[in-house]
Amino acid sequence: MAVVKKMGLYKVEMVKVAYFVEWSTFCFTSSDCKQECLNNCFCNAYAYEDGIRCMLWRRDELIDIQKFESGGASLYLRMPYAELAHTKLPVYDFEKLVIATNNFDIDNKLGQGGFGPVYKVDAIFPYEERND
Repeated sequence: MAVVKKMGLYKVEMVKVAYFVEWSTFCFTSSDCKQECLNNCFCNAYAYEDGIRCMLWRRDELIDIQKFESGGASLYLRMPYAELAHTKLPVYDFEKLVIATNNFDIDNKLGQGGFGPVYKVDAIFPYEERND
């Protein structure tokens, strides 16, 4: 018997959303967009903006999100309810990531994860920022 995990949404505010987006032509409200994502097992995130409407992402499409100091969209990441209470997404400075991965050199690529490429980094981050 398969175990079905109930899904919830984790809100990340003030972001530049990922470039590779799937546009929904059937959603006219934020609530419609949320339901479309939750009802689609391939949907990992959504955002809704007036004038742009509903944007949906699959796992391998969430690769170029950036956090802004102000402005930007609210992105809702889909994840099991059990993980929502314990979720604190790390935010790293892009310039530090470029240095740590040697400009995302292919020699530092470990593989492909659910949200995109996974890289090995050099120990340039302060020890308390890393999740070792």
